[in-house]
Amino acid sequence: MDRLLKNIGFTLFFLVAVLILVLFVSVAATFWQSIWINKPLEQLRDLSTSLSQGRYDTILSYQSSDEIGDLVRSFNTMRDDIKERESLVQKANAELSKLNKKLEMVSNTDALTDTANRRLFDEVLAKEVSRNSRQETSIALILCDIDFFKQYNDSYGHQEGDKCLRRVAGAIKKASSRSADLVARYGGEEFAVILPNTSEEQAVKMAQKIQSEVKALEIRHKRSSVSEYVTISLGVVAMVPDRNTTMSALIEDADKALYDAKNEGRNRVCAA
Repeated sequence: MDRLLKNIGFTLFFLVAVLILVLFVSVAATFWQSIWINKPLEQLRDLSTSLSQGRYDTILSYQSSDEIGDLVRSFNTMRDDIKERESLVQKANAELSKLNKKLEMVSNTDALTDTANRRLFDEVLAKEVSRNSRQETSIALILCDIDFFKQYNDSYGHQEGDKCLRRVAGAIKKASSRSADLVARYGGEEFAVILPNTSEEQAVKMAQKIQSEVKALEIRHKRSSVSEYVTISLGVVAMVPDRNTTMSALIEDADKALYDAKNEGRNRVCAA
């Protein structure tokens, strides 16, 4: 009987020991899985999320020669490649943006005088007429024409004529220095100045300032009938446009004022 009880006790002890061993192995396996499998997989998931959001700062520090280690190293390499390519794309986009701005500037600029060309002039004038109409504010336009420019070209040659155009354009831009103003080459020896939010009185003063700046250049003109130097005639118009006002009407009035300035002897400012 005692022997039987001993055998039963030994068997129970053995079973308990086996259960404890199995439990220990199970806990150890779970811990190992958490440390060596789950944690790296979580890191890989976080890295994937970071890459999809354009963040490349996440670094996986898992070091092992097993399959998970190979996967971690592959992800790190992929992250570095994507980061490098993203940097290259950003640089390329920045260069493309610069080129687009240069192209836009070239397409809107008169190459000879470095003023706005007729295309940009038409766009800006239409927008400003519409904006001043909505705000019920006055917009002004000045048309400028170099006096006896054909005779200047005939006397001094076209190269000197081009130089004269550039210098006159510079004088006009110097006089109309407000950021909202636009100086454009209207055609040939004619220039135009758009003056948003400007009254007729202010526009006339601006035209007189332009006239003075051109006079100060003292460009010799031996075939001018009004001065020994290059001069300009200017036509000024200012109005508060309504929704029916077109930019063509504004140009037409300024052109009439310019015609009056020429008809009255040139080298003068006339307002419509």
